[in-house]
Amino acid sequence: MTVTLQGISQNDTGIYLEARTAREVIKDLIKGDAAIAENLVLNEKIPLLEEKVMLQGAVIQELSEKVVLLEEKIRIKDEQLFLSSKANDDLKTAIKKSRRKNKIMGISVGGTIVVAVVGILLISK
Repeated sequence: MTVTLQGISQNDTGIYLEARTAREVIKDLIKGDAAIAENLVLNEKIPLLEEKVMLQGAVIQELSEKVVLLEEKIRIKDEQLFLSSKANDDLKTAIKKSRRKNKIMGISVGGTIVVAVVGILLISK
């Protein structure tokens, strides 16, 4: 097999290779061309993947901030619920005290009325 490289030399010199060696050279050239094509594709994909990673990082950061805000809202709501429950308990206690006071006042007023009626009855006899 004869392989000539006329682009390299201006003379009519050629390179003579054995068939086996020529096949190996051709295989290596094909592999080299494939590697170059793969390198071009990878050089196009790498910046896209880097941009994608940056965008995902931004999305993760934003979601993390939302989680923090939601946790803060939950903490505030829990505190409000606690305060509301405490106020409710305080109101129940105040109502019970008021009812007891009203009963005592009612008994006191009723007792006063009974004493007044008994006093009137005793005076009128």
